[in-house]
Amino acid sequence: MNLAFELKRDKFSCENNSFQPYKIVSLWDVLRFYAEWFIEVSAALARLSSGYQETIHHYGGKADIDLNPLIETLRRFIPILTAMDLRMSVMTAERLLNCVTSQKDKKDFQKQAKLTDELLERVIDEFKGQLIVRIPYDKAEYFNGKLDILDVTTRDAFPSAEYDIVEANKCFSLERYTACVFHAMRALEAGLFALGAALMVPVADNWNKALDMIEKEIRSRNAQTHGATWKINDEPFYTEAATHFRMVKNAWRNHTMHLKEHYDEERAHVILSSVSNFMKHLATKLHE
Repeated sequence: MNLAFELKRDKFSCENNSFQPYKIVSLWDVLRFYAEWFIEVSAALARLSSGYQETIHHYGGKADIDLNPLIETLRRFIPILTAMDLRMSVMTAERLLNCVTSQKDKKDFQKQAKLTDELLERVIDEFKGQLIVRIPYDKAEYFNGKLDILDVTTRDAFPSAEYDIVEANKCFSLERYTACVFHAMRALEAGLFALGAALMVPVADNWNKALDMIEKEIRSRNAQTHGATWKINDEPFYTEAATHFRMVKNAWRNHTMHLKEHYDEERAHVILSSVSNFMKHLATKLHE
């Protein structure tokens, strides 16, 4: 009898890319798909255990068992266990893999059945006490970068804002809304520095002093000093930008940097949208 243990191969993919055995796996890669994968592998190992018991009981361990699916499963499973630092599970999985691939033990179904059960127990034991965060569908795209608040053009204009934009998105997906606004305000500093540079005004971290100097510089300019197009094309843009930064500073930044404010989902989403639109507008004339 050929007792084959089959697994759904399409479950071993992440973002439509095949998972490669022995490839270095980051914890981020693991977290993105490990829940579905673990459920599938756990069910597969349970089926394997049941299949072993049936073979041993009914066929005296002499059935022709196709071990290739199990070997493939373990080779995919071990790097994930390693990335998650489940050390005892890794050791058990490696022993099971060695058992099913060695000439000495590959027909020892009782030993394989015992190690399969032990592997499931080790994984369960090592997961006790760990917390797994579930991110809903509508928030997951913020976390994985598929739904971003900035387009490519704006990102290219303000590369130093990249880190905080990514963090703002992740904090929103994890419902850390005050932290989300904090990172959004940090990202805006890239635009403020670019505004100061365009007006040849030195900008430091103090937004109030920076905006005072920027507004003073804007007021000092006119058609005689900066050309006929200043009043038509440039002054409205720079004045609007400085005014918006001033409002952002007073409404959000000052309160976020201190213990004065906490944000809920609705307000954080409004601020993210505002920051997105404002930075896109700045990118039409400014860049780092």
